[in-house]
This record gives sequence, structure tokens and C-alpha cells, in this order.
Amino acid sequence: MSRSIDAIWPIRALRCHRRGVTTTWCELTETSAIHDRAIDLLSDVDSDRRVDAMLVLGELVDNARTHGRPPGAARVWRVAAGRRLRVEVRDASSAPPKPQVPTLTDLHGRGLLLVEALTSAWGVWQHQRGKTVWAEIPV
Repeated sequence: MSRSIDAIWPIRALRCHRRGVTTTWCELTETSAIHDRAIDLLSDVDSDRRVDAMLVLGELVDNARTHGRPPGAARVWRVAAGRRLRVEVRDASSAPPKPQVPTLTDLHGRGLLLVEALTSAWGVWQHQRGKTVWAEIPV
């Protein structure tokens, strides 16, 4: 049985609004809302940087959904006077992400290599009931 994310991380406003508080958490089941929020925040950014940021966001969300445990949530906002997009994705698993060294024929295992290449910094915060994987993308 899956518990509500509120039971694990009590946050006043969990709902994701497309235009609202920039640090509002979106449940991982609301991938279109997470995507739309990032697009809104990146409207003034050139297309190459926007693609990089969306790739990192998608990779972290997908990793949490594939390798983490529900419930999960994500949030995005601009930091450093708007020069970086910050992405945070959390889930209820305490297992840290493990970068892989894929072979040429492997179909998976390149996601964290992409995150490493496209971000200025990324890391993991361990919580009592899970983890948050974060990344900052220069925009």
C-alpha cells in the first residue's frame, strides 16, 4: 500500500500549479505539470540550454520513478540570480543513485552520465525517509 507523500514529507502546498510558487513540489505522477513548470521557467533561455535542462529534469524524474520508491515529488526553480535552473526530485528509497559504466551495446545506464555532463553540480541529500537528488543546470 502506497502512503501519501504528505505522510512522509509534510509540506503545506504539495499541489503543483503551472503558474504559482516557484518551489512548489509536484507529485511524480504529474509529469506534464512538472514539464510545463520547467518550460515556463525557461521561456527566456536559448533552445540548446532549454533542451539540456529538460533532459536533466526528465532523467532525474525517470530515475526516481524507475529506481525509487513512491511516493515521489519534484520541483524546479531558478537560482543564482536566474543563471541556473535547480531541479530536486525526491522519493522514499534511501538507496543512492549509482552511476553506471555502460558498454556500447547496453541500452540503459547513461542517465547519470548525462546529468554529470550537463550540470554545474548535482548530488544527493539523504533523509530519514528517503532521498532528494538535486542538480543545477546553467541557463
